[in-house]
Amino acid sequence: YGAKGDGATMNTAAFRAASAAIKNNGGGLLLVPTGQFIAGAFNLTSNTTLEVQGTILGAQEKSQYPIIPPLPSYGVSRDVGINRYQALIMTHEVRNVTIRGTGVIDGQGSYWWDLHKSKQLSNGRPRLVELYNTTDIELTGVTLRNSGFWTVHPVYSKNFHMHHLQITAPSDSPNTDGVDPDSSENVLIEHCDISCGDDVVAIKSGIDAYGRAVGIPARNVTVQHNIFRAGHSVAIGSEVSGGVQDILIYNNTLLGPLGVGMKIKTSEQRGGYIRNVRYTSNTFGQTSTALVLDTRYSHGPPFFPLTKITGIVYSNLSRLQGTTQAVAPGEWTCFEDSPCEGFVLTDIMLQPASRSWQCSNMKNTTVRNVMPDGLAACSNE
Repeated sequence: YGAKGDGATMNTAAFRAASAAIKNNGGGLLLVPTGQFIAGAFNLTSNTTLEVQGTILGAQEKSQYPIIPPLPSYGVSRDVGINRYQALIMTHEVRNVTIRGTGVIDGQGSYWWDLHKSKQLSNGRPRLVELYNTTDIELTGVTLRNSGFWTVHPVYSKNFHMHHLQITAPSDSPNTDGVDPDSSENVLIEHCDISCGDDVVAIKSGIDAYGRAVGIPARNVTVQHNIFRAGHSVAIGSEVSGGVQDILIYNNTLLGPLGVGMKIKTSEQRGGYIRNVRYTSNTFGQTSTALVLDTRYSHGPPFFPLTKITGIVYSNLSRLQGTTQAVAPGEWTCFEDSPCEGFVLTDIMLQPASRSWQCSNMKNTTVRNVMPDGLAACSNE
């Protein structure tokens, strides 16, 4: 299709033509050989395997990225303006897609970060990979670098498996989340190594009235056996208006530096719910605060009922061996008008600690074998 991996030729048309041919054939392999292939946004179709052996470099030209509408559960770009630039690699209402290989997909995001910082954008920055209403997806092997915005974004999707890959972006790069499962179900993220400028993982389900109207929860999401380096946190929210349920965060190593280890965030505007979340067998390295629940993430007119937060379990959490930095163990700030209920905290050793636990508006909390001391007071509210 005429693509040249010389690091200079614009190959957007070649990638789009190859994908169109695969669609006409009912599926196929899109092979990116050794070389550096510059390209703008392109789509993958059903029954496609994108195998990256070389490097895909995201074009540093806005004209190479079509402007598309906001997600229905957001109503805005979630960055700048209403509309947004299409992801470098996107799927839309397809099934059976694999992205694999030993190569690199590099968004060359500094172009977008600079435009963002200098307020020269009127549309939202592009994700690196967006999987929209897609079923049966696998991402493995590749290295994903320097996204302009969120790196991997499965939204309204089912059966998503991301494993044995690396995501990197500078720690000061704006909004470069690692992976954001959004109103998606049956999600498995495992054996990945992530370092970025925002949340390493953020589980979402739309925002405010838009998210509640669409009403698609994020559910059955497992995040396990990963290494998390620089970033903000392993997060749920703050966009939880469609609901979040049945989440397992298991056996991850949080090397850091992270602002917060594991965070649940919402606000009075969101509504929705967060329930049946288990954090178990995770280890914490360099992080300022290990565990946070924040219901004051943003401010605006409240929506009732407020986000209902129930059935959160923390168990077998510890510091990484050899870590000496003191950490704030945990802070839960629940709604006064909608207290958190049914929290369980067992076998937690988060010493040395820089301060005691902090909590407000919690009901029916179970605490057993937790260090440092002081958390038992939360079970008496």
